[in-house]
Amino acid sequence: MFAVETSGLKKSFDKTEAVRGVDLRINKGDLFGLIGPDGAGKTTLMRLITGVMTPDSGSIRIFDTDALRHKAEAGMMLGYMPQRFSLYEELTVEENLEFFASLRSVEKDSFNRQKNYLLKFTNLEPFTKRLAGKLSGGMKQKLGLACTLIHQPQLLILDEPTTGVDPVSRREFWQILDSFLHQGMTILLSTPYMDEADRCTTIAFMNNGVLPVVDTPQHMKTLIQGTMLEVVLKEPLRAKQVLSRSDIYRHVHILGDRIHIYVDKPDSGYIADIKQILNNEAIAVDQTGFTAPMLEDVFVSIIEKERA
Repeated sequence: MFAVETSGLKKSFDKTEAVRGVDLRINKGDLFGLIGPDGAGKTTLMRLITGVMTPDSGSIRIFDTDALRHKAEAGMMLGYMPQRFSLYEELTVEENLEFFASLRSVEKDSFNRQKNYLLKFTNLEPFTKRLAGKLSGGMKQKLGLACTLIHQPQLLILDEPTTGVDPVSRREFWQILDSFLHQGMTILLSTPYMDEADRCTTIAFMNNGVLPVVDTPQHMKTLIQGTMLEVVLKEPLRAKQVLSRSDIYRHVHILGDRIHIYVDKPDSGYIADIKQILNNEAIAVDQTGFTAPMLEDVFVSIIEKERA
């Protein structure tokens, strides 16, 4: 039995196919990451799984329950935190928890136990009487998570939960998620951060409404053919434009202050050649060397193949 199983899932908006026949299986206890460019269909797929949207065709099962026929039953097994979680800013931390518990028909005794547990777990205990609108961004995210978990779901679905959150709050948020994973919860999340994707047990790359690759982060990195050469410099965009003119260096990716280039083998001749090309254009190189492929490299490679 899978935590989530979809078959032939489709959803269109006017003439745009947002989700195109997605078959997806998520094992119980998995941390499943959904990665892809903006407009790939990730949010639509998550909304279909949660029941917020109804698919045009296909099936969805949540822990072997038909989520389309038994929407309420499936909904009680999952918690969904969208990109913009709608906290009530004029209510206190505690009042928000009470409100979301009432929406889920959580009994009073169960609510009190879960509330106390979640407040302590998220370090929100000292702020129960503070208005949600007065919380920091990281604290709002933790309160949103607590509200999502108030009915003790088995499956947690998070749509880019740490976007716009400071690094310290992001680390604290992940510590909370790790603890729930150790308790056996299944988590499906989308994220724009590759370091977060690297923490997942399984990741799916989504593009143009389909999932061309679903695999472990470790195995995905082996999909890159050849050797990765890394060049650190202050003008990566101009360097990419210069190198991309060559038939040899067509696969050039920018990653911050560096560029990654696919080459056939770890030959120092490539390094000397690239330095010479860039030097001819007055582009200074700070550092060069061979490196292991990163997830960004894999995803850029997949997107280029899809476009081709």
